[in-house]
Amino acid sequence: MIFWALCLALVWCLFWGEFTLVTWLGGFVLALIILTSLGATKAKSDLRFVRKVLPMLGLLGFFLYELLLANLRVAFIVLSPRLKVRGAIVAVPVEVESDAEIVILASLITLTPGTLTLDVDRENKIFYIHAIHAEGREDVIREVKDGMERRVLAVTR
Repeated sequence: MIFWALCLALVWCLFWGEFTLVTWLGGFVLALIILTSLGATKAKSDLRFVRKVLPMLGLLGFFLYELLLANLRVAFIVLSPRLKVRGAIVAVPVEVESDAEIVILASLITLTPGTLTLDVDRENKIFYIHAIHAEGREDVIREVKDGMERRVLAVTR
């Protein structure tokens, strides 16, 4: 686990663009927190973590792509002469079960401009999501399930 924490701390320094002791220590502590929360505390778990790196990168890349598209969509809506908003609240059935999966998925939905997680019904496994521009109920459900939820489950399971 220490090896991976050192590697992630190096990546953290690359993101910040500076290799100072404070930046490196901050990245190292953050990496230890992440690795511990993912269960990479034993030698066996290190292999599990390595197998999760690609799904994590896929989730990050997908989220950044969706973030860019959503910002462009919201900017287009705001800057268009006629406001063409078809907002909707959609009940999306989900497969996520654990607290971590629920928090990650709900946060990613809320962080994407134009969407907001309003409520989570854990018992029936339903997310209530507000979408500022919803073509149809099925489209919103498909985007959540085939997009973010599938990638969150790939990382957490």
